[in-house]
Amino acid sequence: MSPDTSFANCLEDLRQLLVEERDCIRELNMDRLTELQERKKDLLPIIEKQEGVSADQQEMARNIRFENRRNAYLLKFSLNWIRNLMEMFGRSKQPASYGRNGNQVTLQMGGGLLSGKV
Repeated sequence: MSPDTSFANCLEDLRQLLVEERDCIRELNMDRLTELQERKKDLLPIIEKQEGVSADQQEMARNIRFENRRNAYLLKFSLNWIRNLMEMFGRSKQPASYGRNGNQVTLQMGGGLLSGKV
């Protein structure tokens, strides 16, 4: 197998990994996502060493960059979604109370969902 063919195969493998990675992100399958990221780490040094690539391979590399950014945005969105859920679960169900000095007083730490008092 020529180096050019092997490079094209690595690019195609990386593209497939990114598609699988997106599915894992959507399904929140963190174990499989970790495996895919390890495989990506193995492919990247091979791809980085390549010089003098053809126009088709450059186009494929641009598509891979786009797919990788898509996955990064999806991961960022998922993380923000999880943070918002945790914030919602931690919110207090009681209205704010004020002490005799006009300070806001916390009567109960944590939210009703986390404390079991719904």
